[in-house]
Amino acid sequence: MTARAGCNSIAVSLSVDVERASPPTSKSLLGDFSGHDTISDVNARVWLAIWSGLIVVVVVPWGTFEPHAHWERMAWIPFISPPVDLGDVIGNLFFYVPYGILVGLEAAETRGAILLATGSAAVLSLATEFTQIFSASRFPSMTDVACNVIGACIGASWVMHRRARITAPLSNDFRRPP
Repeated sequence: MTARAGCNSIAVSLSVDVERASPPTSKSLLGDFSGHDTISDVNARVWLAIWSGLIVVVVVPWGTFEPHAHWERMAWIPFISPPVDLGDVIGNLFFYVPYGILVGLEAAETRGAILLATGSAAVLSLATEFTQIFSASRFPSMTDVACNVIGACIGASWVMHRRARITAPLSNDFRRPP
């Protein structure tokens, strides 16, 4: 190998590395849709893990666990069983919207993203609400679960709507029919 050929291969490998390390553009914020990982895909996975961990840290009653369940405190019927607090409902909705957005960024198709976001939000929410049954200071509620799932659905739907707008081909629908 000559020195010139060695320099060319180094230049090629440097240009590839620079392209990979370039900041994401507005198109790549939702992935490049080619099946390859982009910088934003990795960030979405990291943020999804961080946000899921934050949900667990905030919702699980870490300091007030008791050895027996408090089933009598469980609010089984969403939006009907007391206590139903409007602030709690709004807070739960907005707490899971980022979760839905991050799951939506990871999903490949619209229907799959919404199903994945709502299904995984339901599992995560049910698990964290279940831990509250073993706390005397918390009130486990199906209203919380429903709001969490709705929030995740809103987040994933928003991502799918944005993704559809970015990837939709330009059309001539604005012309009048002949």
